[in-house]
Amino acid sequence: MEESLLQKHEEESEEKRVTWSGFSEEMRRISVVAGPMVAVVSSQFLLQIVSTMIVGHLGELYLSSAALAISLAGVSGFSLLMGMASGLETICGQAYGAQQYQRIGVQTYTAIFSLILICIPLSVLWVNMENILVFIGQDPLISHEAGKFIIWLLPALFAYAILQSLVRYFQIQSMLLPMLASSCVTLIIHIPLCWALVFKTRLNNVGGALAVSISMWSNVIILGSYMRYSSACAKTRAPISLEVFKGMQEFFRFAVPSAVMVCLEWWSFELLVLLSGLLPNPQLETSVLSVCLNTIATLYTIPFGIGAAASTRVSNELGAGNPHAARVAVLAAMSLAVIETSVVSAALFACRHVFGYIFSNEKEVIDYVTFMAPLVCISVILDSIQGVLTGIARGCGWQHLGVYVNLGAFYLCGIPVAAILAFVVRVGGKGLWIGIQCGSFVQTILLSVITSCINWEKQAINARKRLFDDELSAENILANAIALLLFVSVLKRCNFSMTLRESMEKGLLEKKEEVKDGGSGIIRWSVFGEEVKRVGYLAGPMIGVNLSQYFLQIISMMMVGRLGKLALSSTAIAISLCNVSGFSVIFGMSCALETRCGQAYGARQYRKFGVQIYTAIVSLAFVCLPLTFLWMNLGNLLILLGQDPLVSLEAGKFALCMIPALFAYATLQSLVRFFFMQSLMSPLVISSFITLCFHVAFSWFMVFKSGLGNLGAAFSIGTSYWLNVTLLGLYMKFSTQCEKTRVPISMELFHGIGEFIRYAIPSAGMICLNISATIYTIPESIGSAASARVSNALGAGSPQSAQVSAYASMTLAASEALLVSSIIFASRQILGYAFSNDEDVVFYVTNMVPLLSLSLILDSLHGTLSGIARGCGWQHLGAYVNLGAYYGFGIPIAAILGF
Repeated sequence: MEESLLQKHEEESEEKRVTWSGFSEEMRRISVVAGPMVAVVSSQFLLQIVSTMIVGHLGELYLSSAALAISLAGVSGFSLLMGMASGLETICGQAYGAQQYQRIGVQTYTAIFSLILICIPLSVLWVNMENILVFIGQDPLISHEAGKFIIWLLPALFAYAILQSLVRYFQIQSMLLPMLASSCVTLIIHIPLCWALVFKTRLNNVGGALAVSISMWSNVIILGSYMRYSSACAKTRAPISLEVFKGMQEFFRFAVPSAVMVCLEWWSFELLVLLSGLLPNPQLETSVLSVCLNTIATLYTIPFGIGAAASTRVSNELGAGNPHAARVAVLAAMSLAVIETSVVSAALFACRHVFGYIFSNEKEVIDYVTFMAPLVCISVILDSIQGVLTGIARGCGWQHLGVYVNLGAFYLCGIPVAAILAFVVRVGGKGLWIGIQCGSFVQTILLSVITSCINWEKQAINARKRLFDDELSAENILANAIALLLFVSVLKRCNFSMTLRESMEKGLLEKKEEVKDGGSGIIRWSVFGEEVKRVGYLAGPMIGVNLSQYFLQIISMMMVGRLGKLALSSTAIAISLCNVSGFSVIFGMSCALETRCGQAYGARQYRKFGVQIYTAIVSLAFVCLPLTFLWMNLGNLLILLGQDPLVSLEAGKFALCMIPALFAYATLQSLVRFFFMQSLMSPLVISSFITLCFHVAFSWFMVFKSGLGNLGAAFSIGTSYWLNVTLLGLYMKFSTQCEKTRVPISMELFHGIGEFIRYAIPSAGMICLNISATIYTIPESIGSAASARVSNALGAGSPQSAQVSAYASMTLAASEALLVSSIIFASRQILGYAFSNDEDVVFYVTNMVPLLSLSLILDSLHGTLSGIARGCGWQHLGAYVNLGAYYGFGIPIAAILGF
């Protein structure tokens, strides 16, 4: 899994056409990465899903409160950390392509430190989540339970901050096996742990939160240990020094747009949960929509893995100066996305009558889920495409474009339409979902247009120019001076020596000598096929990593759902708001690393790669500070918004318990980019697996046996995130595979904060405007693969390779969307039972599955397109697209149909 995916540089001068052999090879490369990444992302995301499912069987109150708390945690914490960590896909991916291995390690440390700082204000927000929910009009009982749940998720917040950075670290280097193994182990641990904490302790629903926290920390520990001690990380593993702080400015330059890109999309979906609380029978509407959102988020791990693979491939090739290889990677990733979305959407539709039972036992909920299944299948298709496109955007460093796209698609289109359909046309929850999918459709179209207009040669030149331009502007010097004054006392005891490791696993950049055709610019099928393989190589493990991370919330929500409707609805709202106000922001900002690190890796600037990781961690940690204050008042905010007071109180407590998870998530997203942009997938997979396994058991214990109830689910999420961060951090520190990109923490960390923020904000905007569901982790993984491939190719000065990577990623995304949406639709009758025993909830979920399947298709395509945008550094365009698609089109239609 750690073999080189970089084509020889001489290939660029000979091969300009996409041949079938080249395309097949790139499909293989992307698939090798996308597959494990899907598992990694899915296992991480399933920590929350499992907790929600387990808590859901405590009753409707616990299910709703846990779902609300997890939603709020994702909105206000996890999304932010994930988005900011995505900035590493750009920074480290291109650094890896440019063979700047030490830079990868430094950037990873920077990301971890930055994200931890971001977690501090997010923790304060989570502590007050109950009051915020009550303040915005949520049900007081649900708000109370959600508030308790999110408080217990606070450890998961900090773990998630570290975990996302570690995931990027391994992802960029295509070190898939560590991530896959870690994620799977974590998920396996999480299931029994969550069950024990929920049902066998007095924690009840909060046991699910605690299980998530423990599982995330387990994942962090595993990946961190691998990074520290594995020889595979030798080249990218840099000593911790003041250089970490020098890169904070650059990290935030990518992390902020990345976070904005992520959060704009993520928030738009989570806003549906809040709007559902204003509908008649809010407990039923909230429970069903939370089931649909969690289903989408789970399946999105597939296109997200493909997008992650595309991001890695594109960023590596751009960093290495191989534009043709990056282009082939795009084609391969998109091809994989098309295949994936076809299979998944069809399977989902076929299972539409049964998958409601996964979340609830109540017939009303299950029937509603079945009714929603066709719409969910459509979402699968859209998510698969956009997930890969987003990954390509990250690989190119286009996070700012992603911000524009998401802002326009969701906030000018999706949300207004959703509001109109729900509250004016009075279609209800179905109208909300239809409206938001209108935004997804607009987003996918805009990202597709942007990707098709990429000038790969220019992107490669820009990536190389940025990577090798070491001059500091007056503004950078001033920022660095301020950063030095702030952090010199903290780091005065650190070892500031810099070492250059020689041993490292091979990257994903195409060697230029493999290009055989001369300058025609036409992509041959052989080149395209090869790029599909490369993107798949990255996307596969990333799917596993993303799923395992997201499953932390899903598992906790499932367990809380067993506590009753109130617990489920409040937890759903809390998790939704946490995702919107936190996790999506962090995730989106971390996506900036796909541009910076991806292109740096492609240009073989390994030292810069490592510094940017540290910069991202520090930057995202700062971002978590204000988010913490928001989460602490989430209960009051929900009441202020008119949500049911009981649900708002529970959701506020849940979000408060999720604060630790916010800081963990900030570090985690940076670490994920560190590994992923180097194609070090093994640490990510292993860490995510271990964390997920731990989370299941711990979440069960916290929800059912600790007496915490739905709050136990929040604590379990935070614990699991921190576990994941610890695992990845240890691996980054001690593994020889990270030696080239592992750099000492130094004041250089702060030098890159400005650049990181420049990419992170649009990245966060692009993702926050869009990401919402478990299934989305699949197209997001494909998108991450596309981002890595595109950014690597641009960093290496290979625009043709970046273009092929984008095409390959889209192919994977389309395939994934069809497959996943079909599976979800086929399971629509039992899906609701995973989250709740309430028949009303299960019935409603069943009715919503068709819409869910449609969403999966759109999300798959969007995830890949977003990854391509990140690989090119177009996060700002993605933010504009999402803003228009969802908030100018989707949400208004949803409101009209719903109300």
